[in-house]
Amino acid sequence: VIFHDTSTPNYRTQPWPVSIDDDPKINNLARYECDNDIERAHVFINRIGAIFLAHDFTVPWRATKFETAKNYGSMLKGLFLHIELIQPRRALKGYGRRNDFMAPDPGFSQAQYDSLALVYAVASRRAGFWLIPAFHSVLDEGIRNKHDDPQNFDLAAFAEKVADLREGLRRRAGDHTATRD
Repeated sequence: VIFHDTSTPNYRTQPWPVSIDDDPKINNLARYECDNDIERAHVFINRIGAIFLAHDFTVPWRATKFETAKNYGSMLKGLFLHIELIQPRRALKGYGRRNDFMAPDPGFSQAQYDSLALVYAVASRRAGFWLIPAFHSVLDEGIRNKHDDPQNFDLAAFAEKVADLREGLRRRAGDHTATRD
């Protein structure tokens, strides 16, 4: 599973909105829908935790420079699942107005981590084993014009949400079993 951030919208040199987690411009998942199925990921998760499924996980997809490198041909197609987390960006001074180097800190909302844990657990369940999470930036390391996402991702917060979800499912399964006896 590859974690990405959308790096949009880009506020350039403008300040962040008062609450980026509640801003409708930032959280508009419709901006990632395409009529011709060219969305760049399987799933998009906005800052309030809403999930947009662009492609079922059974659909082979490539969304990194590493996967599309010509020397691999089609060998890597379908090997990764791609999850985009909505994250606005701003221009970092000294690099021109059009850059998107500056991400908010913290980078993602608790609602995003909740939904990401759920999507990750569902994908892992469908695969039959816990998938290995990876960052887009790490996968593209060493490639010219590589991506830098997801910026300010809190791995401990994600791991905690996955553990909470597992424990909740375990308790629920135990409760369900107890009511049937």
